[in-house]
Amino acid sequence: MSSQGGHGFSFAVTLSAIHFLTSAGCIVAAQAAGLAEQAKRMPWKATLWFSLVGVVSIGSLNLSLLVNPVGLYQVAKLLVIPFVCGVEAVWMRRRFSNGTLLAIATVMAGVGVV
Repeated sequence: MSSQGGHGFSFAVTLSAIHFLTSAGCIVAAQAAGLAEQAKRMPWKATLWFSLVGVVSIGSLNLSLLVNPVGLYQVAKLLVIPFVCGVEAVWMRRRFSNGTLLAIATVMAGVGVV
């Protein structure tokens, strides 16, 4: 998985699939336990676009690790969050609540530490 030969793991797609299935299972379990609400249904076309963007995002970030040092990869992940918020605030005139901003800051701090 890396340009230096990796750790002998050659099933990156399988690992991503396991990640997605585990995430889906945790969401279903949280909903069953009453810890999360069921999300509204998205139209099929919007779901397809959302999924495609997610796959391209994860794939491109993983490919980035082949040509960039891990430090640059972490900084890129860290900067995506405020960039997307800035784009939404400027282009979509979206305003974020204090709770949302606090959650974003917490995630950024966590990513920054790792």
